[in-house]
Amino acid sequence: MPKVQILQPWVPAYREPFFQQLKTLGSLNDIHYEILAGTPPRSMNSRGDMSPSSETYSLLPARHLHLKNRELVLHKLDNSWLKADLVIAEHAIRNLATFKWSYWQRPKRLALWGHGKTYTKPNTRLESKLKTNLVNRSDWFFAYTKGGAESVVAEGFPLGRTTVVQNSTDTSELTRLRNEIAPNEVEDFKNSLSLGDGPIAVFVGALDESKRLPFLLEAAMEIQGKIPNFQLLVFGDGPERRYVEARTNQFIKYVGRAEPKTQALISLLSDVILMPGRVGLIAVDSFALGLPIITTDWPWHAPEFEYLTSGVNSLITRDSVQNFAEETVRLLSDAPRLELMKTNCIRDADQYSIESMAANFHKGVLSALETPPRHLAKSLWKQ
Repeated sequence: MPKVQILQPWVPAYREPFFQQLKTLGSLNDIHYEILAGTPPRSMNSRGDMSPSSETYSLLPARHLHLKNRELVLHKLDNSWLKADLVIAEHAIRNLATFKWSYWQRPKRLALWGHGKTYTKPNTRLESKLKTNLVNRSDWFFAYTKGGAESVVAEGFPLGRTTVVQNSTDTSELTRLRNEIAPNEVEDFKNSLSLGDGPIAVFVGALDESKRLPFLLEAAMEIQGKIPNFQLLVFGDGPERRYVEARTNQFIKYVGRAEPKTQALISLLSDVILMPGRVGLIAVDSFALGLPIITTDWPWHAPEFEYLTSGVNSLITRDSVQNFAEETVRLLSDAPRLELMKTNCIRDADQYSIESMAANFHKGVLSALETPPRHLAKSLWKQ
C-alpha cells in the first residue's frame, strides 16, 4: 500500500472535512494518507477557526520563529517521511521542513501544494525567487486554482506535473443545512436580531486588517444614507473585533462567529455579502448560500477570487468607498437583477465542493505516484 504523507503548518476547521474525504478515497484505492500538522501560532488563535486535535491528523510539536516581519514554522519531525512514497508539503517559505526536503534530504517523491504565487501581499524579489526555486525542485505541484498552476508553469515548472484542486469548503454541508431550515426558524432568527424589513447585507469572515473593516463600515453608512432601512450584520471574530463593536448602531449589528447552521439562516434572510477586503474561500460559501458577494478590484485577494464573475455571480466595483456604496445601492434596488445573481450563485455551487476538491487532489496523487521522480540535485550546494 503506497504511503502518502502530508505536512500542514496547522489545520483550520474548514480543512478537516477535506482530509477526511481524502482518507476515504485512499482507503478505497489502497493508498494510506497520513496527515501531520503543528499547532497554530498565537496570532491565529483569536480567529477561533482552528480544528481541535482529532483522528483526522497527527499533532506534531512545532515552534513558531520570527525573522523580522516573517513568521516561520519548524516542525519536530521523526523519520517516518523516509518510508513515504510521496511527501506533500506547503508551498510556502515559512515552512522550514519544505527547505529541508527540497535541498538537503529529499523524500522518494516531493510534492508542494498551495497558491502557486503570492496573491495577498507584495513580494520582494528574494521571496519570489525562493518560492519559484522551491516549486521547481519538487516532483509535483498541487495548485489551489487554475491561476496558481499557470503561475508555476510560467516560471518553468512542467505543466504535466501539475494538478488544479479547486480549493473549496464543505459546501455540501451548507447546502444541506440551508435546505433543512423551516420558515419559522428564519423568522425566529430575524426577531432575535431585532431586524426590520429592509434589505440586509452580511459580512462573514475574520475580523482582521485584510478585510478592510473601516472601508466596510464607511460604505455601510453611505448605503444607509440612500436606503434608510438598510441593515448590515457583521459575523466573525479576530483582532479587530473591538473596532467593530465600538461602531455598531441601529443598522450595523455585530453578531459574533457564524457556525454553519447560522450561515444557513443568514442566507435565507439576507440579500448580499459585502466584502471590500480580501476575498478567499468566502467566494465558495457565497455560492452555496446563494448570496452574491459585492467586492472591489483591490489587488490583494486570495486565489478563490478567480471564481467570481462580476455581473454574473458577484459584483466587483472600483476600489473606492463611494463606488462600492453606489453599486451596492444600485443592486439592492434592482430586484430582478439581484434574484438572477442569487440563482447563478446556487448554479455555480456545483463546481466547488470538498468532494470534488478531494477527488481532484487524489487523482493528482495517483499521477504523482505513477510518474518517476525528477532528476534533481539533492543538495543546495550542487544546484
